[in-house]
Amino acid sequence: MVNGKPVIGLCSSYEKDEKNDRIFLNHAYLEAIRHFGGMPLVIPAEAGGEEQAFLLSKCDGLLLTGGKDIDPALYGEEILNSTVVPAPERDVGEPRLLHMAEEKNLPILGICRGMQIMNVHFGGTLYQDIPAQL
Repeated sequence: MVNGKPVIGLCSSYEKDEKNDRIFLNHAYLEAIRHFGGMPLVIPAEAGGEEQAFLLSKCDGLLLTGGKDIDPALYGEEILNSTVVPAPERDVGEPRLLHMAEEKNLPILGICRGMQIMNVHFGGTLYQDIPAQL
């Protein structure tokens, strides 16, 4: 808590192109946390375990945000088709961060991709491409 406000860690997204590497986050996540009395703390998607542990030690909760697809290899499948676009940095960092938050017994909320990574972390699977698979 900071000044009576719970600190909520939230995962950024990550993009890399030929010119730049970027971390980014939809501003609406920050606004929502502030609106409901919290203080957001952004955890960079490509942060290593030590950095994640430090940042998470400052948090009272964790929000796993939306974003690109989860690599099907994490739930024992191969990529089905070109509609599946994984986020490798997040696929490495978010399960580790989720495990750390579990160990600290922090409340965790997953939105879209965040809920999917929680599902996979706890042994679930996903439909990669709903129209193609149903």
